[in-house]
Amino acid sequence: DEAPFPAVAGLCHVFLAPSLVHLCHVFDAVAPVSRRFIPRIRSVGVGKVLDIPFGANWASFDSFIQPNWEKTIDVAWTFGDGPASAVYGNLRTRLGEETRAFQLTHGDRYSVVIRSGIRRDEYVSVLRQSRIVLNAVGINGPYNYRTCEAMNAGALLFQYDGPGLAIDTDIGDYVRPREHLGTFRFDNLEEKLLYYLE
Repeated sequence: DEAPFPAVAGLCHVFLAPSLVHLCHVFDAVAPVSRRFIPRIRSVGVGKVLDIPFGANWASFDSFIQPNWEKTIDVAWTFGDGPASAVYGNLRTRLGEETRAFQLTHGDRYSVVIRSGIRRDEYVSVLRQSRIVLNAVGINGPYNYRTCEAMNAGALLFQYDGPGLAIDTDIGDYVRPREHLGTFRFDNLEEKLLYYLE
C-alpha cells in the first residue's frame, strides 16, 4: 500500500474470485491473462486494468529460453506427473493418449517425445529441440506459460481449441491461428500434425 511507485499485478488464476477481488484492490493496476477477463475484473470496481498480451504480462521468457533452430524432436508432449487436474478438464490426459496413438502410427517417420515430471532444465531443452510443442490450457483462460515458452524456444505451438471447458479458450485475441501458432481439436490433431510436419 505504501510503495513509492505504482504496483502492478498479473492475474492468471482468474477463477479464484475472492483472491482476485483482493488483488484488484491492493494493486494500482492489474493485467489479466486475457482481455476476455477485463469486463469481469472491471465489475469489481478496480481502477486501472491493463490490456496487454499474455507474453508481455508475464514477461517474454527470453532471459532463460533462447530459440534453437537445430531440431531433433518433431512433436513434444511435456506435462507434469499425477492425475489430471480439474483445472484442465482432463484435456491434458486425453492429449497424452492422442500423442501416444500418433507415436504408434507415425513413430517410424517422426520423432515423438512424451516426457512427464522432468526437471525445469530438461523441459526447456525438450522445447528448444522440438519442431512442434503440444499444449492444452485450462479454466484460467487461453494462455499459460507453455504458450510463451514454446514460441520463445523456436517451436511451433500447437494448442487445443475445442470444447471441454467452461471458459472460452480461443487464443485469437492477441495472436492469429495459422500464422503465429497452430490450433487443433482431437478429431483433427493427426491430420494437422502431418500437414505441418510434411
